Amino acid sequence: MHKNYQLFSLVVLGLVAALAAPVAADSEEVTPSIQEGEEEPASTSAEEFERRPASRRFVALGSNAFLHGYVTGVFSDFGKDFPNPDNTPPGQLLVSPTSNSSFAYDWALFVGTDVSEQVRLITEVHYVSDPSGDFKPVIAATEANITWMPFGPNSLRVSMGLFWTPFGIVMDDWFSAENLFALIPEATKAFPQHYNERGIKVEGQYALEGDWGLNYALSLGNGVRGMAIGDQKSFDFDNNKAVVGRIGVFPGVPGLELGFSAMDGTLRDREDPERPLDQAQRYAANFSAWGLDVSYQAWRWDLRGYWISSKEKLSGVTDLEREGWMVEAALIAWEGEGLVTSIEPKIRLDHSRQDVLFGSESETEVLALGADFWLVGPVILRVEYFFHDEQGLSDLDRDGIAVRLSAIF
Repeated sequence: MHKNYQLFSLVVLGLVAALAAPVAADSEEVTPSIQEGEEEPASTSAEEFERRPASRRFVALGSNAFLHGYVTGVFSDFGKDFPNPDNTPPGQLLVSPTSNSSFAYDWALFVGTDVSEQVRLITEVHYVSDPSGDFKPVIAATEANITWMPFGPNSLRVSMGLFWTPFGIVMDDWFSAENLFALIPEATKAFPQHYNERGIKVEGQYALEGDWGLNYALSLGNGVRGMAIGDQKSFDFDNNKAVVGRIGVFPGVPGLELGFSAMDGTLRDREDPERPLDQAQRYAANFSAWGLDVSYQAWRWDLRGYWISSKEKLSGVTDLEREGWMVEAALIAWEGEGLVTSIEPKIRLDHSRQDVLFGSESETEVLALGADFWLVGPVILRVEYFFHDEQGLSDLDRDGIAVRLSAIF
């Protein structure tokens, strides 16, 4: 096993011991009683600093059993050069992979239960239109794990099974009822797409002094064999384990979280006979990535963004470097009663730059504008327009629209 994995195991063990000690000590302390007439001192709960991926909205913690989900219908129409065959989009699941106007749909179910104060079970299933256009079911389990909480749900949770890799907030963009826009950001080209890890994960959160707090997540799993969605396997055939970690910091400003992420693993440990036309598959590679993310929710604003930098060290040929960043914002411009309860204009700008094996680098920017109409239900109608700009390829026609209707239950 790679030395990094051995070092990671030691770090995790040390972290578990460090976390367990203060929690165990606190459990033995006697909480001072509040005298009659005295007010209980104000304190910030650690639960307020919990890492909140998109799936967190659909998980009813503390419930004997729950069933939540959403259904989305989408109409899209893009220019004749969409998608650009020389610049593969990052696994667009919600719009047609052709320039023909099309209708599509997807749905997701979240099922789980807290069987006890220490044990939680969660299963998450998504259904999307087949990218090939064939009318056949494409059902993917993206979360299926058991979580053990030996000291309660805050300081330490150990999950084993299948889960979204905890790198930044990148994976939030794959939820059609939650992401602001139908197109997956170009920035995700710098990271393995739609990455669901099979392994073990530890996470938790702490309340610090004042309004400060933090959360953390660390995982060790099978990793992926390439950058595309189709590169995931149920088992690890080539020993390409991956280590992923993220720390989220709340710097005392209500609604603001800053995240720092890192990943290290192996891609393409050997030639892949299933993809003989992909030249990169013929080279062993080490993959590392770093990321920053920020999210802010206050008053009527919802802001989020991230930056990713990654490097693929190929054996025998030049390294491949990738970089992507994305910023987006939504504002509640109007609220009322009736069929439409609120209107939220939104904007997103994202950028991708990546090296291409045996070719020149690729650079793309996308400006997206739109508005969300929240209806009773809750049901959300989203109208969006996308402007594409490929460096050196100004004649390409890839602009287009997307209209989505989502129902959340």
